[in-house]
Amino acid sequence: MDNDFDIYYRFNTGNEKKFLKNNKSRYHGIVISGHICMFYSDMVMTFLNGIDKPYIIDPVTYVFGLDPEGMRKEDGTLKKSYEALIDFYGEPFEQYLGEEALKPDELDWQEKETLVEKTIDLEKNIVEGKNPSQKSLLDYKETLAEEQTDESENYLKCVIPPYFYFEDVTDEFYDLSLELARITEDKTDDIQVTPVICLSKHILNDEHKINEILNDYQNFDGCFIWIADFDEEKERVSNLTKYLQLIEDFSEVFDTLISFYGGEFSIISSKKGLSGVVSGICYSTSKDPEGVTSGGGFPLRYYIPEAHTKTVEANARIYYTNYERFLCECEVCSKLDKKAESIEDFFEKLDREKARNHFIHQYLEILNQVEQNDISYTLSELDQDLRFCERYKLRENYEIDYNHIRRWIKAFENTF
Repeated sequence: MDNDFDIYYRFNTGNEKKFLKNNKSRYHGIVISGHICMFYSDMVMTFLNGIDKPYIIDPVTYVFGLDPEGMRKEDGTLKKSYEALIDFYGEPFEQYLGEEALKPDELDWQEKETLVEKTIDLEKNIVEGKNPSQKSLLDYKETLAEEQTDESENYLKCVIPPYFYFEDVTDEFYDLSLELARITEDKTDDIQVTPVICLSKHILNDEHKINEILNDYQNFDGCFIWIADFDEEKERVSNLTKYLQLIEDFSEVFDTLISFYGGEFSIISSKKGLSGVVSGICYSTSKDPEGVTSGGGFPLRYYIPEAHTKTVEANARIYYTNYERFLCECEVCSKLDKKAESIEDFFEKLDREKARNHFIHQYLEILNQVEQNDISYTLSELDQDLRFCERYKLRENYEIDYNHIRRWIKAFENTF
């Protein structure tokens, strides 16, 4: 990809391996959570050896500062992936992680150093093979060292220090995250250290606190910004506007600024200085660090280009049955449409992989359009789509919401 703005996709299950390999020209890199790396280490190693993409390991240490309920299954037992992560961190953390939340004031200096060293080890070495018959990622890279080209970029993008969610800059977890980030930088000299700043969205309302964060982290080259439970499609105009202002302020300090959970609004926010976004494929464009994940999978969802949102397959089916001429003409949908005898048949043939293919094609198309045009053109296109959705009553008749488009336009207008 030649885009200046980077799209990273989260890799969570083995079912995504083939999909991400087949679409690797349509995104920049991969993000994998530390507990997934630990529990599925062989699968992760094999995947990263073959994907030929930059990758980032999210250590997810924030879960250790929260109620352990978030790491448990419905029956109350610890999830195996988190159990593997806790076992990896070992003494003294395994004594209480999973049983109670970590308390910042109870960690001495040696324990903080151990936490940092373990996290660095997790990120830099987790994909090594477990037995002699397996080739570690490092060995793999050394073998290919003389053959590396611009099309072969399999490497750890950066090291993320241990981090925690904080509700205020006076929060003990704010101080702990900052201290651990500085320790990580002292212990890492061969790769960029990029902290995750995971904060409550009410801090967006306080310019002084934003400036304090900027001052504290200014010596880092870049950062990931995670606004807790910040849903781009549901936030009020005021919060969206303040988020854009935060991006402008942060981009003046950091060379790279990546939204740790975001979607299409984040892509458009490249016009304000955002340099990348991490997203799930049809999910995980926002996350509440204090939220408890419920059981069950995600329903099949289809991205509606004119509404700039995803909807459940049943809504999309009814909408396009009435307006077949509006069906998406991307490579994925066009190919499927040619094989289908009707809209009903189109959606009968639409499986999760095809829906994800459609989604990833659309996100790359959005990025290309945003980068090739100025913000005025982008807002004009959004306004046309808003008028289209109003004319055909997508929300009223098909439960396909589009009001976020109006809020997005207003937020950008407020900052120019």
